[in-house]
Amino acid sequence: MSRRFGIIVLVLTFAYCGYILWRLAPKPHPNEAIKIRRVATDINTVQRDLCDFALAESDFRHKTGRYASIEELRSNGKAKLPPDGRYPYIYVLHDSSPQGFVIAAVSGQMNTDPRILTVDEQLQVQSRGKPNRIYPCEK
Repeated sequence: MSRRFGIIVLVLTFAYCGYILWRLAPKPHPNEAIKIRRVATDINTVQRDLCDFALAESDFRHKTGRYASIEELRSNGKAKLPPDGRYPYIYVLHDSSPQGFVIAAVSGQMNTDPRILTVDEQLQVQSRGKPNRIYPCEK
């Protein structure tokens, strides 16, 4: 009889400890229950965005004689310019000098191909990868 009583006490003790641990465990946040998936942007959209930036840079150069920063292009009334990036790409102005400019779209994801696209004053979008590809911008 004492053996059965010991087993029952042991089972109840484990059940009570399990209940306490279950109550102490962190609860999922309500926003985590709904996973928001970000859809990767089509590569053609990124290429068009880079071409828009390059054409805006050329227009700015013809008007002022120098190349502009991205902020200057946005404040200059170019409403059709794309945002700072499209998931998973971000847009970066690497070099804005009197001789030229380089605007890059860089992806942080490893599975995105290509990871880096660039455009320069020659109005050609180049993909950095194997193989390198060149896409001309349409004026």
